[in-house]
Amino acid sequence: MATLQKIGSTFHIRFRFRGRAFRRSLETTSRDEADAARKQVELILHRLKIGVMDEPPAGVDLALFIISGGKIDREPLPLAPAPAPLTLRGLWERYRDSFPPGSKDSLPTEATHFRHLSRLLKEESLVLSLTTDDLQGYINARQKEPGIRGRTVAPATVKTEISTLSHVWDRFALPRKLVPATFDAHFGLLRFGKDRTRPPFQTWEQIERRIERGNLTANQIADLWECLFLDLDQIAEVLEFVRTRENAPPWLYPMFVFAAHTGARRSEMIRSEVEDWDFKHEVVQIREKKRDKDVEFTFRFVAISPLLAGVMHDWFKRHPGGPYTLCTAESCPITTNMAAKAIRDVVDDSKWKVLHGWHLFRHSLASNLACEGIDQRIIDASLGHQTEAMRRRYRHLFPSQQRAVMASLFSKGKKTVTPVTNQF
Repeated sequence: MATLQKIGSTFHIRFRFRGRAFRRSLETTSRDEADAARKQVELILHRLKIGVMDEPPAGVDLALFIISGGKIDREPLPLAPAPAPLTLRGLWERYRDSFPPGSKDSLPTEATHFRHLSRLLKEESLVLSLTTDDLQGYINARQKEPGIRGRTVAPATVKTEISTLSHVWDRFALPRKLVPATFDAHFGLLRFGKDRTRPPFQTWEQIERRIERGNLTANQIADLWECLFLDLDQIAEVLEFVRTRENAPPWLYPMFVFAAHTGARRSEMIRSEVEDWDFKHEVVQIREKKRDKDVEFTFRFVAISPLLAGVMHDWFKRHPGGPYTLCTAESCPITTNMAAKAIRDVVDDSKWKVLHGWHLFRHSLASNLACEGIDQRIIDASLGHQTEAMRRRYRHLFPSQQRAVMASLFSKGKKTVTPVTNQF
């Protein structure tokens, strides 16, 4: 008995002979040609079974002998040893080791995703044996696992993990012929749960009013503070608060002003270099990684405000040396963990403890620009890569444009509208 399997657009054939399972590509996309090959294989298997056909010669490729109709009548050249079956762990290791030195910035995140995949799918699982049901089972199980604040893991997180597998599959494994078809063609449609809607950004006063009305859980209150954006007065107040804090690291106040006045991400500030600051033309060059993953980084340019210029001039006079804008000693940049710990240490015993992290300043800059009616294209140019979901969270803050549009619409007087009558 032989069966056909379609992988991508190509037909493969499966059959058993002498207790062994075989699968070979038929190198055709035609159903009729594949069916003809299947019938021939079943005929050869039947003839071998009843003894009306000579046994395959010693050393011959059995699958090729049967698929070819028994036409191989000479001993083939010695075959190279078959490579070991590719496991999930093996796929990750080959992908990881393919990177040249100094170009593995995204690997820690991808490694985390593969750890979860290996944990639930088993790292010794054969890559080619994975099915759509296997991955759907992973998605279902992962979305039931505990996440932060007593919630389960968000569908968006699981989508990112599957996206990492898809990226490695299509961009690494497929060109090397480690897999037979694209990720989508091999696995088909995968279903995820509904993502939690992220509320729009809100002012401090709006959040406090909502909390005062009551009937909120601790998680709901925490969610509200995650939506906070600071207005310009509050940004000035928190910067002055940080400036006057004793025992704060000397690089911390410059980093706060850097974040608040440019909207730079934490990672962008950490990789910033002294040469990126052009005080003559009042612009700073931001090294970003989210816009194009095929290059080391791209650049965007943000105007330097007078306050930021003064703070950075003062900082560079005391700079420990080396290429990095923010550092603890010469050529020793601050780390992600150091930046995260520093912001918590400086605000946790004050009213500013509700600040969620460095990203709040990025959201605040976008929201304040929107409040001023600044064109979305200018906001995008200043902040760099933004998702449409993020834009929706501050789009409601374009009041002047909304008022202008509505005023224009309703200020032109009544128009005569001719009703449409039924002509039939």
